[in-house]
Amino acid sequence: MAGLFYTTREKRMMAEGLYRQVIDFYGYGKPGQQNNYNLVMALNFYGRMLLDSNPRRKSEAEEYLN
Repeated sequence: MAGLFYTTREKRMMAEGLYRQVIDFYGYGKPGQQNNYNLVMALNFYGRMLLDSNPRRKSEAEEYLN
């Protein structure tokens, strides 16, 4: 939720750092990784932020949204 707060305040670098911390903490993409609510929300908000802010990162954003 802190990442979403910073995104809405146009502080995307801070938001991206927070999203990446959550994604890394829950081991996204690692074998045996289990989805949970916090990981799914971080991936969703992060992907949407990337789509809105940087068209060059569209493929990365779509990976997180899928």
